[in-house]
Amino acid sequence: MKQRFGQIEQHLYLSTDFDDFFASQHAIDLSQKMISRMEQVDTLSFDVFDTVLLRNGISELERFLEISTRFMTKAQERDPGFSHTTRSCLMARIQSASSAYQLSKRLQNTTEGRLKDISLNIMRSLRLPPEQAAEMAKLWCDVELEVEIEHLRVSAFADDLITQAVAAGKQIIFISDMYLDAKQIRHILEGCGFDMTRVSQLISTADTILNKRSGTIFPMLVNQLQMSPSRILHIGDSFVSDFHRPITAGWKAQHLPIPERLVKARIESHETTCAMVFGSKNFPLPMSKPSL
Repeated sequence: MKQRFGQIEQHLYLSTDFDDFFASQHAIDLSQKMISRMEQVDTLSFDVFDTVLLRNGISELERFLEISTRFMTKAQERDPGFSHTTRSCLMARIQSASSAYQLSKRLQNTTEGRLKDISLNIMRSLRLPPEQAAEMAKLWCDVELEVEIEHLRVSAFADDLITQAVAAGKQIIFISDMYLDAKQIRHILEGCGFDMTRVSQLISTADTILNKRSGTIFPMLVNQLQMSPSRILHIGDSFVSDFHRPITAGWKAQHLPIPERLVKARIESHETTCAMVFGSKNFPLPMSKPSL
């Protein structure tokens, strides 16, 4: 993948972390590059997670374990007879997500999971009676959003770029490939202190099913928002979803890769959590392991 990076992107990829890069001269060079590119477009489109909101070195698996632990505590406060374990909740979360994607409505050969469906499937997997399942599913969603906010922070770089773009009369939209719907993502953004008044559209693939990784969402948005693709600049961390796919659809794109060491920290987090919970760092799970 390294050979696909430009010089500035390479420096970001090889930085210790986001803070290391954004404190460097390379970040100033990137800012100047973005301001120049901004002049060529009417709309700036941003990925949300790891672009506008920066994640730490905790893997998704470890985050799910934290969610499961906190959910168990709150569930037992509500119902002292709630007898499940953190491990069973974690496994139900992992399995329910996999099922939600596989059983999703298919649109243009793409599927997407939704947290609302995942949380209900968790409670069904735990064999809760219907009258309790709905209440506990809502509790799970609340806990998951709460933990997400604690592990995220607003990118000062993206925040400043958005402020400059709005001042220059540009439209700002957010597009996220995510099992969280737009309302839930907005809640997280605002919970992290991001000013959403600057954003005209927030699109989540949990709502559209069409997504970035398949490329199907880009033509749909051009038609829906009546924008010229060549006048949109999309910015995000995934080479395929946020760079290759929008360019193929006629958009402009800027790739901001996640620093390599941060990805390695997430891989280590995944393996450590896997070993602790399941007895092997390579225990096969129906979820994606972080990858370089």
